[in-house]
Amino acid sequence: MFQETDRGRDTVRSVSFFRVILLDLRKEVAPWMVFYRSGNRRG
Repeated sequence: MFQETDRGRDTVRSVSFFRVILLDLRKEVAPWMVFYRSGNRRG
C-alpha cells in the first residue's frame, strides 16, 4: 500500500516537474520560432 502511494506521488512530481520544464522551453524557444518563421517569409 505505502509503496504504491509513494510511487504515485513520485510520478505526479515528475510529471509536474516535466510540465514546468516544457513551459520554460516554450518561453525560450518561442522568440526563436517567430524569428525563424519571419526569416522564411522574407526569403
